[in-house]
Amino acid sequence: MKKIEWCHRSTGGFTIIEILAVIAVISILFATLGIAVGKARQQIKIRAAQSEMENVRAGLDEYYENYGGYPLRNIPSTGQTRGLVTALYEYYECKFSYSMDLYWIDPWSTEYEYRLVDGGPVLRSCGPDSIVDNNDDLITR
Repeated sequence: MKKIEWCHRSTGGFTIIEILAVIAVISILFATLGIAVGKARQQIKIRAAQSEMENVRAGLDEYYENYGGYPLRNIPSTGQTRGLVTALYEYYECKFSYSMDLYWIDPWSTEYEYRLVDGGPVLRSCGPDSIVDNNDDLITR
């Protein structure tokens, strides 16, 4: 008499547990990669803001050498940059790379601050969290 095999098991495939384990490992790797990419983007924005502030500071120093002072016009107590950008825009005879709306915006879409402190310019970006007077603020003196 022949024996009937009711359960025929294939030996060439993967089990559902193995497939789920591979999917879990791949998900963890992608999550880790996403966090690393986010941090790298934030560092790029920080470096871009520092570079912009250093370039504007160099322009302010050149302005100071030619006019004997820093731009003062239309600078309200809030430190808005409209007067600064207007003055530098006119000084560089419209070769300035910022748009005609005359605001200077950092990489986080927050307006930079420009103030004169002790006779010298101070430029500030509120940084990644866009909150003033926090430990992530970027300041150029």
